[in-house]
Parts: sequence; structure tokens; C-alpha cells
Amino acid sequence: MKCPKKVFGTKCGALFGFQLCILFTFAGGTVLAYKRKLYGNTLPFLNVAITYFLVLICNLWRWDKSESKWWGYILVAIFIIGADCLNLLGYNKTSIASVMLLVSTEIFWVAPLSFLVFKRKINWIQFLAMILGAGGVALIIVAQGIKGSHLIGNIIAIGASIFYAIVNVTQEKIVKDDTIGLYLCRFSCAAAPLAAILSGSLEYKTIKEYKWEFWSIFFHVIYPIILAGYYMFMPIVLQYSNATVMILSFLTTNFYSLAIDMCLFGKPFSWLYLAGFLCIPVAVAIFVLCETK
Repeated sequence: MKCPKKVFGTKCGALFGFQLCILFTFAGGTVLAYKRKLYGNTLPFLNVAITYFLVLICNLWRWDKSESKWWGYILVAIFIIGADCLNLLGYNKTSIASVMLLVSTEIFWVAPLSFLVFKRKINWIQFLAMILGAGGVALIIVAQGIKGSHLIGNIIAIGASIFYAIVNVTQEKIVKDDTIGLYLCRFSCAAAPLAAILSGSLEYKTIKEYKWEFWSIFFHVIYPIILAGYYMFMPIVLQYSNATVMILSFLTTNFYSLAIDMCLFGKPFSWLYLAGFLCIPVAVAIFVLCETK
């Protein structure tokens, strides 16, 4: 681990590492947006099943002994599948900017869950930040309309953020004492077959009738590689920094996604949407920076 420590062991190194992680999420989101534009369906369960199998294959050699119970990893796997699939489903209905932005509200859902599980309290500044974030979400929903696919996509993205929050708290509660390698092995070992079963049972007809050609196959290969790379690379960087720096760094993804939506996909955004778009990153930054030590 000397090489990663040399690269990511300093504050600047950690920030650089998180920007690389952002490239994974940004590239993955762009691939999904193109897939949806060209083929109309992202086949979420198939994509995540391939992702988890890749993570398992790449980390089998890191399988260590542990006294941790398997049920904890199975629980984490169920919530991760739910989060990842809802995230992908969101791209079927709304814009890349909206999905990435609304998923970033995960931190606000972690707060009440942490209070229930760990008895962690939030201060009044954080509470105001949550209200600001909720206001930003409301502005985005109103700006994109309360009818049609955009509303459904936005609700799905919020659902994904809730599932990611549950994953965050569950990981901290159940599997916090295990090594990164063991966590990746056990979580993917539980998640891969579950996702494959769901894909076979829920997407069989869609997969059979899907327009399989070079680009559709390419997108279904490259996205799992990107997501698997993110899952394996993120813990390496995070061990040399902390969640606060990570969350603040990831806010830049929202602005990248907005630029992609406007420049590559030619989507216009109203001033109401942009106001809501700015409210959420500001709210997340305030919430994280004002956390009670």
C-alpha cells in the first residue's frame, strides 16, 4: 500500500483521488444518459449484476478470515442493489443533472437514520441546511413539471438517495471492522447472485427484445467496468481522508453533469431549476462543514 499512500496520503493527494472518483461517476452517468437516449432502457438489474460479478472476480484473492456475520453483508447487498437500480432507473425518466443532484441529498437522509441508530444529534445550522436542501429539491421538481416522466425520475432519484443513506448507516453499524478487500468480496458475493436473479426474473423479456448491436453491447460492458472501478477505487482514497472531504469534493459532479446536459444533450434549464440546483450543493456544504465534532 506504499504507492497509494504516496499519491493520496496528503490533503492535495486525497482531493486528487476524489476527483478521479468523480470521473468514474461522471463517466458512468454520461454512459447511462447516452444509453437511455439511444435505446430507451438502461437495464438496471443486468448492469449491476455484471458490476458485482466484476468486483467479486477482482477481489477474490483478498478474501480474509473474519468473525463478522454474513447476514450483515446480505443486508448491505440488498440495499446497495436497491440504491444502484433506482439510480439507473432514474436515468430512464429524467436528466443526468437531476439524477446526480438529487442522489447527492443522501447526506440529509443519513442524519435522521444516524440519530435513530447511533443517537447522533444535528445542530440548528444543519437543520436549516436540510430545509434549504428540501427547498432546492422542491424548486427542481416544480421547474421540471409535476406531470410526466421527469417527476417520476426525480422521485426515483430521491428514492436512490434514501437507499444509499441506509447503505451508509448499515455499513457503519455492521461491517465497519472488516478490511476493504473482505468487504468488497463478501458484499459482491451476496449482491451478484441476487442481482442476477432479479435481472432474469424482471428483465428477461426486455433483454430478449433489446436492440443488441455494437453500441448497445459497448454501453452494457463499459458501464459495469466504470461502476466496478468506482467501488474498488473509492475505499483506497477514503482511507487517507474522511467522509467530509469526500462529500464536498463530490459536489463538483453536479456542475459537470449540468454542463453535459446543456452542451451534449442540448437541454434548456429555467432560472427556477438553476436556483434549485444551486441550493442543494450549498445546503450539503453547510450541513457537512457545520457538523458537531
